[in-house]
Amino acid sequence: MRRLIFILVFLSVTLHSKCQTSFNQEVWKHFHELVSLPYKDQVAGFEKLKNKCIQQKITNDTTYTNLLFLYAGALFATNNTKQAVSLLEEAIVISVRYPKGTPVSYLSKYHFYLGYYKARQGHFELAIKHYDQAYRLGLEQPNKWGIPALACQALAHLYYESQDYKRGLEYALNGIRIAKQAGDSINLTKNIYEECINLNALDSVREVELKLPKLLDLAKSYATDYEKGIYYKLVGDINIKKQRYNTALLYFLKAAKLYKKTEYYAELGPIYVDLYYTSGLLNDKVNAQRFEQLALTYNRDQYALSRLQNIKASQCKKLRQFVKAQEYLQQAIILLPIVFNPTDSFKNPTAQQLKNLSQKDYAFTPLLDKAEILSLDKNNKIHLDYALNTYLLLDTLVDYIRWQHQGMGTKLFWREKLNSLYERAIETCFHLNDLEKAFYFLEKSRAVLLLDQLNSNAAKSFLSKEEAEKEAALRMQVSYYQNSEETNERLNDFLQAQATLDEYVKSLEQRYPRYYEYRYNNHVPKLSVVRAYLARGQQSLLSYYEGKNGVYVLVINPKTSLLKKIDLDVYNKQGQQLTAFLSDRHLLNQQYPEYLKISNYFYQLLFAPLKPYLTSRVIIATSNAIIPFAALSVSAKQADYLVNHYAFSYTYSARVLINNSGRSSAKNEGIYFLGVAPVHFPYKSSLASLSTSENALNANRKLFYSTSLLTNEEARKSSFENQWPQAKVVQLISHAYADQKSAEPAIYLADSSLSLKDISQQQVRTQLLMLSACRTGIGKAYKGEGVFSLSRGFMGTGVPSIFSTLWDINDQDAYIFSHKILSKASKQIPLDIALQKTQQEWLRKADRSSLLPNAWAGIILLGSSNALPEEPHNNRWFLYTAAIFLLLGGIWFALRSIRHSLGHRKF
Repeated sequence: MRRLIFILVFLSVTLHSKCQTSFNQEVWKHFHELVSLPYKDQVAGFEKLKNKCIQQKITNDTTYTNLLFLYAGALFATNNTKQAVSLLEEAIVISVRYPKGTPVSYLSKYHFYLGYYKARQGHFELAIKHYDQAYRLGLEQPNKWGIPALACQALAHLYYESQDYKRGLEYALNGIRIAKQAGDSINLTKNIYEECINLNALDSVREVELKLPKLLDLAKSYATDYEKGIYYKLVGDINIKKQRYNTALLYFLKAAKLYKKTEYYAELGPIYVDLYYTSGLLNDKVNAQRFEQLALTYNRDQYALSRLQNIKASQCKKLRQFVKAQEYLQQAIILLPIVFNPTDSFKNPTAQQLKNLSQKDYAFTPLLDKAEILSLDKNNKIHLDYALNTYLLLDTLVDYIRWQHQGMGTKLFWREKLNSLYERAIETCFHLNDLEKAFYFLEKSRAVLLLDQLNSNAAKSFLSKEEAEKEAALRMQVSYYQNSEETNERLNDFLQAQATLDEYVKSLEQRYPRYYEYRYNNHVPKLSVVRAYLARGQQSLLSYYEGKNGVYVLVINPKTSLLKKIDLDVYNKQGQQLTAFLSDRHLLNQQYPEYLKISNYFYQLLFAPLKPYLTSRVIIATSNAIIPFAALSVSAKQADYLVNHYAFSYTYSARVLINNSGRSSAKNEGIYFLGVAPVHFPYKSSLASLSTSENALNANRKLFYSTSLLTNEEARKSSFENQWPQAKVVQLISHAYADQKSAEPAIYLADSSLSLKDISQQQVRTQLLMLSACRTGIGKAYKGEGVFSLSRGFMGTGVPSIFSTLWDINDQDAYIFSHKILSKASKQIPLDIALQKTQQEWLRKADRSSLLPNAWAGIILLGSSNALPEEPHNNRWFLYTAAIFLLLGGIWFALRSIRHSLGHRKF
């Protein structure tokens, strides 16, 4: 379960003898007596003791702060959390003000419990701060309570509840390490559990499976019956995923037995739903019926009851009993804690009703199954329309869920889970020939997190730090309650938190309209808007989606559009062969005729049928690895590359392209061109020096007027980070590392590397970034989001145009390409055409080996192909010329005056 396994051990009150007066000793003696009383009596006793300490002026040492701590615990136990928080805050203030009076270990303890109280109040940002402080102080001065490991466990669970599973996992692992070092088996057990549930949430089933034996072994000696029940439930879940249903049944039964023994009936109802589900998987109808009755008897949890109906629907779906399945699915939705009374099985709840659900994933599954069943009959337009409306509702639900996710790891995990939704939605649009909605779902299927990043980055300048922190705290509060399984107890808390957030966001719309416009821009433009954008440059957009059942291709030009489906098996086979050639120079050289056949086949499959709809400038949008279309051959017998006919650029999504292209450039101050080349890499011996890179930059700087270079040791990471955002055009010549498995590509500077995560979000004035390094356009591909390359990292800061590379390119060739491209770009030639003309010139002059696509097709343009803005000081030559003429005129006038003066002088 997602309930925090945490017991308030009201800690040791052993006598603190050092430097204690007789009065202090008497107070500590009272501590022992009071903590054994009922909480109500403790409150009265601690209040009296507090007043005595004040009378004796004992208010700045451990005796008094520990009194406040114990008093706060009694108040918290009697549901007076507000006063408990106030007392603990006072204890912390005194401890900080008089550090000699209170050991650091006690201050660590106070922060830990204040974090716990803040979490119970719903102040999760503050809870995290206090837990973190408790952890740090606990490491500074070890204590007998195991606070660092406890704090790690609390943080791991808090992040788990907030659906930031990656960060939750980090804290759990830290807690395990600390508990092992301290020989603390109790906290070791708890942190291993936190590790397991975070891994399970990330679908790392194999890793969880390896941890479970250790968890169960420790639980025998160091877990309560309730905790053992939770562990058994987890073991059952993992065995379900591994399809070991008999083992799963055994552990669910163990959990049910312990929940019944300890009278945890809130957990008992959902576990009977698990037992019903498992019995169904085992085709045990007798036990399934028995567990269904027990689930109905013990369940007061509407989410668990909804899940019961959803399981029944899945069983009917497998038997192809679709009408009955629809009835169960509708019942699953009705049972959710929303007011929804449909008149027929096609009707859906409203988006607002779904927004008010604390656990939105319980609505996601039945709605997705409902839409899938409706879309099965490809010839029934009514059903397809209902299915499409359901997919649109699901997309809105996904937005609500996404906004409440905190960590990037969790967001990416969810993006990958959503592929089936968007593929089914696009397929439904294909059967309805609804191009408008097809474009909508294509856009929502990709680079959503990049767009969020761009919007958030652009919005920062319109909101104060205090307001931003308040919004983040409210959002985390909603996220925590959404993921809590204490459904009945926390439902009102969730609704209140959601209402508070909605009200706050609404106030932002009125008080900070520009911030709201950027931050909450979730709009997908209409096709008419896209056509208008394309018409400005006579461009066309080719957007394609690689699904499990086919490849969907949508082409849009300034006047019309076309949606086409391609056979997936054929596409994959040809695509894999094409990639194999492009990634292996020797193979391409040895089997060049075969490459021409493969590339032509791929051209005929994907590109040729779309030619009537394409203009000479084509934008390619895909969420997978980029295919260099320029290298496809129109002929299977001789090289006739598409670069001879089309100028290509690439984008993560049309929304990213349009939003970024419309971004107004920051101020005109500062340099126009910044060139960066570390040249040498003394800290990494495997990297060869790029001895001519400085010469290449010196040649390129002559193309501009206002320039600056960072070369050799000046090209430090910190210098680059400080200066690049201020330049309009930036070229970085270096080595880079990236592959399609690593999540952390990096580029090397003079003193260290710059990884993807190091690229900070900030306001930039850069319009063009040229990454003259190998493989800056590749990285790990995340389904539903795209390739996480260095180029994407820089684009996330707001850079609209980036020249990037797909594979290793010869240094000298790269310098030639960069000079020719920048030479054309400096004359305000559109960037895609600048690249096309450079590649065409290369092909006209190249020898046989240089004609191979590996030599020239690996450089691509990502983002906007708009021409560079005219350099503000491009009239400098005119000024220089005018100044020279004025100077010469002045000299001529002076000489004339002298001659005139001499002519009139009398001797």
